[in-house]
Amino acid sequence: QVTPHPDGKTPRPLYRKDLSSVWEAYPQFNRSNTLIVDDCRFKLGANPAGCCVPVEPWSPDALFDGCSTIRQAIEKNFV
Repeated sequence: QVTPHPDGKTPRPLYRKDLSSVWEAYPQFNRSNTLIVDDCRFKLGANPAGCCVPVEPWSPDALFDGCSTIRQAIEKNFV
């Protein structure tokens, strides 16, 4: 689903990441075995809360360790 960017300034649209379309196409996957990771909560909004892992946006100026960042987000939201 294409939506104008919520900040009103960014020229490119946002695409919501709807897991239901994945689950329909691949019935072996469902809300009990699927996680979606993104730094934009708007993109995650169409999915069940237990399937979404929000992370901080990446910045080239910040020290970034993707594995530990995702692990911390999962621990914060699910453990």
